[in-house]
Amino acid sequence: LRIFRDRSFSLVNSASLLMFVGLYGSLFLLTQLLQMVMGYSPLEAGLRTLPLSAMPIAVAPLAGALSDRIGSRPVVAIGMACQTTGLVWLAAAIGPDSGYGVLVTPLVLIGVGMALFFSPVASLVMSRAAPAEEGIASGVNNALRQLGGVLGVALMGAVFAALGGYGSPRDFTDGLVPALWIGAAVLAVACALTLAIPRGPAPVAAPAAGPDEANRRVVRRLFDEVLDGQDLSAIEEIYHPDAVDHAPFPGAPAGLEGVRHSITEVRGAYVDLAYRIEAIESRGETVHVTVHFQGRPTRRLLSQPGTKGAVHTVQDLTFRIAGGLIAERWADRPVPCPDPLNCHNGQNGQNGHNGQNTARDLPLHPAAHGKE
Repeated sequence: LRIFRDRSFSLVNSASLLMFVGLYGSLFLLTQLLQMVMGYSPLEAGLRTLPLSAMPIAVAPLAGALSDRIGSRPVVAIGMACQTTGLVWLAAAIGPDSGYGVLVTPLVLIGVGMALFFSPVASLVMSRAAPAEEGIASGVNNALRQLGGVLGVALMGAVFAALGGYGSPRDFTDGLVPALWIGAAVLAVACALTLAIPRGPAPVAAPAAGPDEANRRVVRRLFDEVLDGQDLSAIEEIYHPDAVDHAPFPGAPAGLEGVRHSITEVRGAYVDLAYRIEAIESRGETVHVTVHFQGRPTRRLLSQPGTKGAVHTVQDLTFRIAGGLIAERWADRPVPCPDPLNCHNGQNGQNGHNGQNTARDLPLHPAAHGKE
């Protein structure tokens, strides 16, 4: 589920799901229209859907070239708009006495829209995934398409059953037309989602960075997403649940739950919680961080013996990274800073950095703001 945090990936897959809901549910009923109302055999009905199904063969190469020229996002949006227009046309034109001729142009329009959708949408999906996750991204998109088709048949079938039936051409179109309008509305929502996909290039994939830099990014996410962003769910992605040791907070259980427990307890004990990374360095699988914490105890904490006002400490943390996850962590005993403005002047030299931190001019930022 982590890959859905990318807004573009979520939007393009949501649009794919809705496209198949609206289109496949409508086509399920249209093939029955050709047989039940217009009297064609299954083979004849299938041949008469060729204006739709043949369009992707003819138009897809053009869609790929157009996507390379103007980008995938606008091409997919145009395709969605064509499909929406085609279904609206069908819903407005079909009646009990309609012949096959009224279907041809809308079916061609829908087929063109499908061609403009399929090739560029694959490019959109894959552009948002790291190389190691391209198979996952493709599988997610394909699974959502199949789910959309099932949901579409169920939805349109339910609408048809509630409002129409097979007793007469009038009964059939009484159920078909409202279902087509709903399908068009679903496709219109899919088109809007496509237009909401952010413009610009895809984010740089983490595997492109060197191993040391990649390891530093993993550790920074602990601070930037968990502490800054208050996003406890990110812990499950950052930490290896089987290998990580317990967090140093008193009473914390072992493993992943211990890390979650510690962060929750610290937040609950202090207000105006803030931190500053004073030094971060990576050597192979280990990342060393010197971090300066500050906070004001809550009334609950102040009521406990030994608690004194605001807290300023400098702490050395060491993380071991394995496979892009934090597998182990160590924490030296925090060193209190009597003067929070001068913590870098030798106050934390016993932690192994000899006071040579580089954050002399960096302010402490509140944890709720996501700044360093």
